[in-house]
Amino acid sequence: MSPIARARQTAPQHVPSQPTGKLTLFEVVLLLEAFGEGQPAEWGTVGWTKSRPDADFIAESFLTRESNIYSAAQIWHGDRLVAEHHRATRP
Repeated sequence: MSPIARARQTAPQHVPSQPTGKLTLFEVVLLLEAFGEGQPAEWGTVGWTKSRPDADFIAESFLTRESNIYSAAQIWHGDRLVAEHHRATRP
């Protein structure tokens, strides 16, 4: 089962948020893996950006770090999910 599918079953759903202002920004949200048996995974916002390419770059940069504790990323624009990224499986 994919990390996002597992999170949909166990983690509270992410509620998109925006900083105050007139712009609708792209929100980058990461899925933090559970650290113990029976612990749910958690979604957390790491930031906002004005462009989709920047949001994709931020998501991929978090998922490709060597000491990675994140298994997936989502990009929201307003209240609409526009992309999901997954960490590559390690050999």
